[in-house]
Amino acid sequence: MLPRKESPANSLARSRLWIYVAIGIGLTLISGILYGHYSLRWGPSANLEAAGKHLQTMPKQIGDWQLVKEYSMNERAVEVLDCAGYINRQYMNRQTGDMVDVAIITGPGGPISVHIAEVCFSSLAYDITEPRQKVFLSGSNSSKHSFWKVTFRSSNVVADALRVYYGWTTGDAWLASDQPRYDYAPNPILFKLQIAGSIPFEETSDDDPCLIFLQDLMGSDWTVAVK
Repeated sequence: MLPRKESPANSLARSRLWIYVAIGIGLTLISGILYGHYSLRWGPSANLEAAGKHLQTMPKQIGDWQLVKEYSMNERAVEVLDCAGYINRQYMNRQTGDMVDVAIITGPGGPISVHIAEVCFSSLAYDITEPRQKVFLSGSNSSKHSFWKVTFRSSNVVADALRVYYGWTTGDAWLASDQPRYDYAPNPILFKLQIAGSIPFEETSDDDPCLIFLQDLMGSDWTVAVK
């Protein structure tokens, strides 16, 4: 018996089916590759590794500020953030004795973009005393930067208030983004800076060591970008 000849309509339908299957497989592979890239499944890229190493070149002295301590980050935090490199330091102002804690992390945009200070410190028994505010600063070479400023109060009534500044960059200007996930999630390399320090409850701008450090850092020649 001769094989039954397939009708043109059935042949066309079968061809379309295989086209859809091929497209589906292709999209799955592409999404898997992109997810593996952004989640560092196959390890950080050479550029990301270079960015992580470059953070270690941040000066130990910035204006009147001197490095006094370096800390290791919690291993779980490093894993959750897909952190490819970081610095976690304490600087002291040699003129005033003020201390600030400075952390800069780098990694793929997805996890780094959603990391905000309000979540971190609220989980450590700190309450936000006022809505966050944007602070605008000028840097070297006429660069313009913005950071979020947040003030917290500890459940310990005798403790000073805590002032925190934070922002993101892909290597150019720092930005206090309203929608960091939208702005930065697709980026293969993202930096996040966070500065924290104690302030008196009735502080003036002159009593804000974090702001003073931030101004000195932005005015220096050092940047997170690999030159």
